[in-house]
Amino acid sequence: MTALGYKQQSAGDHEGAAALYREAVGVDERNSAAWFNLGITCQRLDRGEEAIHAYEKAAGLEPNNDAFRAALEAARRRRK
Repeated sequence: MTALGYKQQSAGDHEGAAALYREAVGVDERNSAAWFNLGITCQRLDRGEEAIHAYEKAAGLEPNNDAFRAALEAARRRRK
C-alpha cells in the first residue's frame, strides 16, 4: 500500500495517497515510511496537525533518521 500511495502522490492525487498511507499504517503501525509519506501528503493538503502527528510517529519509530526529524521540526515551525 505504501508503494501505491507513493504512486498516487507522484501523480498529484494527494487525497488518494493519504488514504492509502492511512490504510498502510492501519495494517502495520510500525511502517515508518508510510507515516513519513502520510506527513508529506498531509502537508501538501494543508493539514498541518495531521502532518505533525504522522512525522512524530515516523520519528518515534526511527529516532536516528535525520529526514524524519527534520520534517517534524519543519512542520512544527510552520505551525507557529
